[in-house]
Amino acid sequence: MARPHSLTPSRLLLGLSLALATLVPSCAPPAAPNTAPLAGPNGVPRSLTAQQVPDSTFGQNGVVTTDLLERVDEIAQRAVVMADGRIVVAGSAGGGVVTRYLADGTLDPAFGAGGYTLLGPNPLIGLGILSDGRIIVTGASDTDDIQVFRLLSDGTPDQSFGLGGSVTVNLGGRDTPVDLVVQGDGRIVVAAISHDVPTSAITLLRLSAAGQLDTTFGQNGTVQTPLRGSGGAQRLRLDTQGRLIVGGSDFFQVAGESRVYAVVARYLMDGALDPTFGQDGVAYPFAGGPVLALDIQADGRIVIGGVFDDIGFTVARLDAAGTPDWTFGGGTGRADAGASFGGGGLAGLIVRRNGKILAAGTTNYSFSGPARPAWGLAQFEANGQLDTAFGDQGRLTVLTGPGMVQDVTLQSNGRSLVVGGLDPTACTSRCGGLLQMGLARFTPTDGDAATPPADPTPLPPLSAPLTVTASGQSSSSTGAALTVPVGSQPVIETTLGSVITPQRLTGGLSVQSIAPGTPLTGAEVYLDGVGWSPMNAVDGTFDSPSEAVRATLPALTHTGQRTVCVRAVSGLDRSAAGCAPLTVTASYRFGGFLRPVDNLPTVNTVKAGAAIPVKFSLGGNFGLNVLAPGSPVSAAITCDPNALVDPVEQTVTASSSGLQYDPVNGTYTYVWKTDRAWGGSCRQFNLTFADGTVASARFKFSR
Repeated sequence: MARPHSLTPSRLLLGLSLALATLVPSCAPPAAPNTAPLAGPNGVPRSLTAQQVPDSTFGQNGVVTTDLLERVDEIAQRAVVMADGRIVVAGSAGGGVVTRYLADGTLDPAFGAGGYTLLGPNPLIGLGILSDGRIIVTGASDTDDIQVFRLLSDGTPDQSFGLGGSVTVNLGGRDTPVDLVVQGDGRIVVAAISHDVPTSAITLLRLSAAGQLDTTFGQNGTVQTPLRGSGGAQRLRLDTQGRLIVGGSDFFQVAGESRVYAVVARYLMDGALDPTFGQDGVAYPFAGGPVLALDIQADGRIVIGGVFDDIGFTVARLDAAGTPDWTFGGGTGRADAGASFGGGGLAGLIVRRNGKILAAGTTNYSFSGPARPAWGLAQFEANGQLDTAFGDQGRLTVLTGPGMVQDVTLQSNGRSLVVGGLDPTACTSRCGGLLQMGLARFTPTDGDAATPPADPTPLPPLSAPLTVTASGQSSSSTGAALTVPVGSQPVIETTLGSVITPQRLTGGLSVQSIAPGTPLTGAEVYLDGVGWSPMNAVDGTFDSPSEAVRATLPALTHTGQRTVCVRAVSGLDRSAAGCAPLTVTASYRFGGFLRPVDNLPTVNTVKAGAAIPVKFSLGGNFGLNVLAPGSPVSAAITCDPNALVDPVEQTVTASSSGLQYDPVNGTYTYVWKTDRAWGGSCRQFNLTFADGTVASARFKFSR
């Protein structure tokens, strides 16, 4: 039997979104299961804005609602977009549910039972995806403990994880998970609110890839940071250096007045509070409400959102030390969308690649009669001012129906995905139906990697080989994967003819086939994340039905799989596109180890058991997945009495090994925790990178 809940402020904050979910019970059961794209009244999209237009390739007018079960509210809590465009959603449908959608918003029939899997008795709040497509989610168990599930890519429980695909962690009291992150090595960190300590606490726990508590983290796998009063964590993020950043709330009394304060804490890789952040790792930047959303800028500054100064749609920015950034919001460190816009409050935010901040939450709108909760968006410039070119002076109410927003995420192509719960009646016939799982996708048009929607999938392979040349090497394909190194500007070449089929173009325009023998007037190349751009005729002129064409793609700055397509042009007509996958591989510019480690042939001398900061540069920030699986390793070697030796000038305090990146200096640091038993021996340290490069250094250990 579940333990009774006490209505502490932390529980009230956690339950705010779930409380908004209950509008008015519906008497008519919905059809189940069913995925129904949602339009505004009369099919007209009602969420148009100058800088975020509904993505016409997603659902109907960019909005999808999903009705899975009868007579229950269904709410999307978190969403992650996979590399192939499929969308994984964690949320609630009576209990917990994980749903997967295809890129166009339809349920993925290859996942679970027709697109979804039911898990656990309570809503699933945290969500992460492993590189192999396995899914990690968390929610509260029926005994108020922390429950973590891992699913295979087909939606079935991963039997190699915990007991039958789930792990339940009992910390001795009532603990409510609120978020999770998956580290690059597959370890899982869960943030939770602990209710039964003398004061509430921010709780973190880390599980190994197999589902066991990681004893190298905190105390036997857990960390609890007591707060001054009642509160806890709400959001968890992982920065580029592997540090954990938690946003939440603390409710306590100052000078006889009880208020909710925003809390941000930063933890090192081993779970210790970061002493360079806030006061001993914890910052209290603002009063008047909790942190409900959090993102990290490329420069390390932290953007938080929530209720600050009792205004429900507020964003703020902190510097790397945890103090308010006074250059933001006209010198106040924060900015809001106006006291009248907040309604239910901000729920999620993203820092877009052009520096603008898109915040999503619940506002109020009078659909028919009294004002009701509705989806609201606000966009801020990088300096905190409302972006007046967005929506109505920086604010936008999505008028597809009453509902509540739970999160917003950014896709790799710059599109934004908002998730939550929506009442599909749109109040055209009635108000007060049960909520259905809602997703809305928007395409940016303000220069933030704006991507014209791709032509419908599946697309045919190329009719002629596509040759890609990069860094002096070429590969050719009619559909198999092409490979180029990261940082290169590949040259694309192929031959296009005029015997082509009709297609539906971006924007819904239909064209006829280009008749055989018709001279081509141009050619276009598509790269996901960039869109369509013109190609050149190799001979300089488009004047024949078959043309050799060439184009240079922009520099590819990130590893992973992309898609490249080409199509012929004749006047206003365009051919059906042929496409091939393009794999961008790592090709790092390793320039040798940096101090305090000397490069070969020098042997580094150090005391056994020390933690050595092994520093190096790869010519840029390539994330934390730069090492090959199982790397680094060390092996015993014979000590050379004639070798040139030099002492390691710097060691650090660490309980385990791990990789970090310093964006200020552009360097990686792998903290290598050595073994005390190595005293009196020599070893070779081998660092193997994801591109196959191997770097080695030698060490002699003293006792």
